[in-house]
Amino acid sequence: MKPLKVRTYYAGMSEHELVTQAGKVLQFMTANANFPTPVPDLAVFEAGYIDYKTKLEKANRGGSRLDFREKKEARIVLLDLMRELATHVNLTAKGVGSMLESSGFRMGNLDRNIGIPGIPQRGRLADGDKSGTFRWAVDTVADATEYDYCVGTRAGEGMPIEWDEPKTVTQSFGTELTGLTPGVTYYVRVRAHNGKGDSDWCEPFSRMAR
Repeated sequence: MKPLKVRTYYAGMSEHELVTQAGKVLQFMTANANFPTPVPDLAVFEAGYIDYKTKLEKANRGGSRLDFREKKEARIVLLDLMRELATHVNLTAKGVGSMLESSGFRMGNLDRNIGIPGIPQRGRLADGDKSGTFRWAVDTVADATEYDYCVGTRAGEGMPIEWDEPKTVTQSFGTELTGLTPGVTYYVRVRAHNGKGDSDWCEPFSRMAR
């Protein structure tokens, strides 16, 4: 069996996927004791991430030809930073799965018999210890290494749910949502992920904040 590694190639990702993935890596690698001296330095990585995200948003709001060229160039820089940092993670972790997963990068070299994970089931929300907080949970999905979740609200009865940007965690339970407005109903959806891909989003589940 090949040793576990994280993926180093992300050029096939869409613009939104790359921004989300890079943001997750930055979140997971910050103050990560498994990788005390990352290469490149996280300040350099963060600068590349912010530069691409900023230029992407500018170009996609009806930017000029120059804006689109700058977006393309910033993407190349960020992809190079992702590859360099992922390589550092692989060299440091030496195949230790828990260290690799703590980096926020996507896992590679999974067993060929493992497929895309199934859709999370039995989503539920419970009140947290303080007002304006929830904890969400779904049943653990076999072969999943991460879970993406989105929080959303409705502007009115019968209106579509407006979803926030996805966030990523490594457990299917215990994640706390904070800063919620009492009396507002919040919706959560979750999908499972491993090195083979993402499941579909689960059916949204909801609860009114207290």
